[in-house]
Amino acid sequence: MASAVERTDDLVREYLIYRGFTSTLKLLDSEIKTDKEKGSRVDKIIDQLQQLIQSYDLTGLKEYWAYLDRRLFSRLEDVYRPTVNKLRTSLYRFYIIHTVQSSEKKNDSDPDTQTEALSDQTDSTNQTRVCEVGGASVEQPFIKLSQEEYIEHHSSIMHCRVDCSGRRVASLDVDGVVKVWAFNPIMQTKATIMSKSPLLSLEWAAKPDRLLLLGSGVGTVKLYDTDAKKNLYEMTIDNIHPRILSLACSPSGTSFVCSAAAPAAQSGVLMEGEARVSPPVSGQLLLWDTKTVKQQLQFALEPGPVAINCTAFNHNGNLLVTGAADGMIRLFDMQRYESALSWKAHDGEVYSVEFSYDENTVFSIGEDGKFVQWNIHRSGVKESEYLLSQDAVGPFVLSGYSGYKQVQVPRGRLFAFDSEGKHVLTCSSNGGNIYRLNKADVGLESVLCLGGHKAPVVTVDWCSAMDCGICLTASMDGKIKLSTLLAQKP
Repeated sequence: MASAVERTDDLVREYLIYRGFTSTLKLLDSEIKTDKEKGSRVDKIIDQLQQLIQSYDLTGLKEYWAYLDRRLFSRLEDVYRPTVNKLRTSLYRFYIIHTVQSSEKKNDSDPDTQTEALSDQTDSTNQTRVCEVGGASVEQPFIKLSQEEYIEHHSSIMHCRVDCSGRRVASLDVDGVVKVWAFNPIMQTKATIMSKSPLLSLEWAAKPDRLLLLGSGVGTVKLYDTDAKKNLYEMTIDNIHPRILSLACSPSGTSFVCSAAAPAAQSGVLMEGEARVSPPVSGQLLLWDTKTVKQQLQFALEPGPVAINCTAFNHNGNLLVTGAADGMIRLFDMQRYESALSWKAHDGEVYSVEFSYDENTVFSIGEDGKFVQWNIHRSGVKESEYLLSQDAVGPFVLSGYSGYKQVQVPRGRLFAFDSEGKHVLTCSSNGGNIYRLNKADVGLESVLCLGGHKAPVVTVDWCSAMDCGICLTASMDGKIKLSTLLAQKP
């Protein structure tokens, strides 16, 4: 159809030239040039969009998109609407990236000219990139390009993790429902897992990344194939300690550790009027082989036995760090399968623990509301300490009508680092907060509030496997926000 229209235009043009109707020919060429539909030719529409982007014409870009949406996209079936929205987001993302990269190149050659031009061309971008701190202009390290919402859960989220490739997300709610979903090019649920036994933890396998480990409340761990949508194995871990609180797969993918704890008097979600009872400290930390599907060993926990709340490997799997209900952090040598270090880290439970970017330190969040950095080469010497609000630490509270109140004990990851380990994402009452890590005497510097939530965020994740960073924030109303960030290189 588009080629036929173009041939017709050429024939009309030849006829006008032959008859000598030059004024009519000029009018025809002018109308063809200003034709927004471009004869329904995809290549011409793309050329027009690229021309608007390269000329930094944001107003023209928005107007042209509105025209296409009104004349073309609005006539499509509803099933294509998410794809159209994704295209619009990607188009504006491309505009921002092109503008920022071009401004950086101009800045190298002529800083004064670049600053003035960029101020006129991308005022909205600058509002995102620059903030006033103490009267001085400071460039923001990230631009939030887009924020999408996953709404397939109907109860509070416990865990939400991106796989190693950055292509899929696995999320678990308090009802024990697991959703495996993709977000590129559109948000789409790939698998739904509903178990007869309650599920408490999940972890992506490192190799292959299609496998998902699911820990239950009845002492079992399932190995689930997200492509085939079926359970491959179900391992019985421990009947005496049936609650699988934490799972961590080694980077090699050959083994995983699991924390098994004794039965709890209370579940992770409490209603108004119920007393908060500390969970039993009894528990085990076990190493399992994923190929033979057999237990390799049980780690010695001193003092113990104790329930391990959180676990994390370093990049090569030679070290394992754990945080426990007794406030202790324990570091294990995975080549010798023995404890290397342990120290008292928090008053109360350790909720979340991770290695730093250089792996010379570990960070932890505890029940005492402290976010602490520990040196692992100096017997757990404290390098920095930051005090966080209850919104970032928990227990998390969701209030409703008629005095209804729901309280959730932290279960998932409470903080996550960017690809360079210079910034950290934490929970908050209405979204995720990103902070710049500074020295202890300076404190955490807030650089970006992701927002978007109406309920407290209870777990986060940050993936930098793709060109743009992906931040996940999951809340007590079952909503998960996926924020796409563009890092600003200094």
